[in-house]
Amino acid sequence: MRRLSDYLIPLPQKIVESEGTFAVAPFAGAVRISLSEKTDILKEAKRTLEGRLADIAAVTTDGKRGDYLIKIIVDASASDFAYLDNDEAYYVKTGAKESVLCGKTAAGAFYAALTFADMLAAEGDNVLVPDAYVLDYPDFKYRGHTIESRYGTEFLTPKQYYDMIDYFAAQKLNKLIVTLYDCWNYQYDNDPVEFLYMEIPGYPELKTPKKIKYYSAKEKRWVHEENVLPSLFVKDFFGDVIAYAKRKNIVVVPQFNILGHNSLIPRMMPDLSARNQNGTSKERGFCTSNPATYEFVYKIIDKIIDKYVLPFGHDEIHLGLDEVQMPYKCECPKCRDISCLDSFVEYAVNMIKYCKSRGMKHVYICHDVLLTYDVDFGELKKRFIDEKIDDVTVLDWWTYEDPTAGLFYGKADKVDPIVRSRIKPYSGYQNWMATQDTTENIRGCVKLAVEHGFEGVNAYTTYDPAFDKNFLTIADVAWNSAEIDNSEGFDRRYVAKYYPDNEEAALTAFRALYEMTHDDVHEYWQNRLNRWLDYYMFSYRIKEYDEEGKLHLKLKNFPGDCFNRLINSDRVDVAYLEMLKKNSKVIINFFENSGRYDLINDTWLLNARYYERAADEYLTVLGLYREYNDGAVGADRVISELTRLVLERERLMTFAEDVKLEQNRPTYLRDMSVIRQWLVDLRDYFLREVAAGRKPKLDVTNLDYAMSERFAFLR
Repeated sequence: MRRLSDYLIPLPQKIVESEGTFAVAPFAGAVRISLSEKTDILKEAKRTLEGRLADIAAVTTDGKRGDYLIKIIVDASASDFAYLDNDEAYYVKTGAKESVLCGKTAAGAFYAALTFADMLAAEGDNVLVPDAYVLDYPDFKYRGHTIESRYGTEFLTPKQYYDMIDYFAAQKLNKLIVTLYDCWNYQYDNDPVEFLYMEIPGYPELKTPKKIKYYSAKEKRWVHEENVLPSLFVKDFFGDVIAYAKRKNIVVVPQFNILGHNSLIPRMMPDLSARNQNGTSKERGFCTSNPATYEFVYKIIDKIIDKYVLPFGHDEIHLGLDEVQMPYKCECPKCRDISCLDSFVEYAVNMIKYCKSRGMKHVYICHDVLLTYDVDFGELKKRFIDEKIDDVTVLDWWTYEDPTAGLFYGKADKVDPIVRSRIKPYSGYQNWMATQDTTENIRGCVKLAVEHGFEGVNAYTTYDPAFDKNFLTIADVAWNSAEIDNSEGFDRRYVAKYYPDNEEAALTAFRALYEMTHDDVHEYWQNRLNRWLDYYMFSYRIKEYDEEGKLHLKLKNFPGDCFNRLINSDRVDVAYLEMLKKNSKVIINFFENSGRYDLINDTWLLNARYYERAADEYLTVLGLYREYNDGAVGADRVISELTRLVLERERLMTFAEDVKLEQNRPTYLRDMSVIRQWLVDLRDYFLREVAAGRKPKLDVTNLDYAMSERFAFLR
């Protein structure tokens, strides 16, 4: 059997193993599993083992048959834990007749079962477990993710939430923050980007219906739905999600952004909105001097606490409060002379005090306004102490950059955990774009958290298997911080986990994938494809205001600005695209022939094909633009190549419809449909002009002359 240290993620703190193995059961045989107590968490531990044994060798666990015994016990007095002050500590001792999976608490016993499940392997006609002793515990008390209310999460069903929880529980995570409201700018259809996942009592007008628009290459039809409300809003099953997670030792924490990233409420209820100097509503942020603001926000907090926190025995809430900068600053007579920082601190203190009065012992707020405006952390700490909220306040320190670019926008040296603090690395939440490797950010953030003594790691994300390597990196280093600088060791364990029969070829593919997907420029948190060439970044509207202060929204020039950039940066961005094409061939070849045909393998294959398609499309059209205008090729060559690109794009879209999680397809396919459409429109323009006896023009810096109503419809 393989050595445990070669593939377990997260890597246990201590592993002692010999070359020997023990037979647990024959194929389609039986084992016995006993529990020291009948708690929900231990029952989940048993179910985990039952599922694993059934999957690998059709082994049953009916409790009456089988010579081998697996004992799942809780024993805080075990000598193994004598020097461990950690409630999630566990050990696994395997033997010839029985294995003991012991936790200091039920949580530890659950994690012991997860590790033991990973230790099992089917070889020949037997299920084997190595002769081993594992003693393990997490370095960070809290480990998990913040699931943002963004594209993909709005359509999650209960089953999909449960699948997500199962996935994260298997990584020994114990915290999920789920955002129930957030907003951004204006994007598709000139609509404000707002996501509300709970009804607000007494205000039925507060809702965020969505549009679904894309071309289904698989079904050769347009998919178009209007006024689709988020699943959680339509049928409130959030309590069921919280209860399900609790059985797997995961605390689900509700988050509602109640100042920054808030446009729905002030837009629909202008009396509460932050004001411009002329008295008009900013339709963003609140007037923090208005008593009605507090009255309304406290109602939201009350509903969240009374419905989603206290009934489950929890005591945590997240208030958001990120990116509360000048656009959110109220300029009414009472607020205008108060600085943005002072206004924020006063509001945050009031919110935290109210949450504490409602029994909350963990009240999260984001750090960034404090760092942006260079708060005096010494004075702020004194304020928190004077207000008697220093014990419940948890600063949520988030940053997307990698250490080379400069964590916290170059202000990492000013990070000051004056109260309890948790780090929030970026694991990737834009499931509708090309997946990016963010492991440099993750490792840099967790290293900083270790240095400052932070109590937890809680990454920013949405759920998608495309982030699997990022997710497992977080699980690994948040559990065992000694692995922070061992990216090579992790990569080898990662490929051993999924591709044990082809590890070296897999490692080569993943190294090429890393080169292709990480931020090689180290100037911005996105890589060059996502930042400068992917359609999604062009879906944001340009905002302009007329003399009367009325907002006007303009579309960005896509794909024209992409080609403008490529034309003027051959040696940098064109070379980058050429690297994508080269690396893609190696990666695609591996995943197409890996011998695995599961979701993880297909997701990596989809990601590689995504990069390959983007590179080929830009390089091909850029080459046609130059050759056609130089007279080296004619219209027939342009038509032929564009037809090829359309067909290849449709093949990719068809594959995506089979691979991408159902809830994440609409926006992913909408952006793909935009790209397909400009290729179709440019080809059809050439066909029309040639048929009319005219010479088509080819100006890729602005393709408005060729774009159809379908292109406008998608945008």
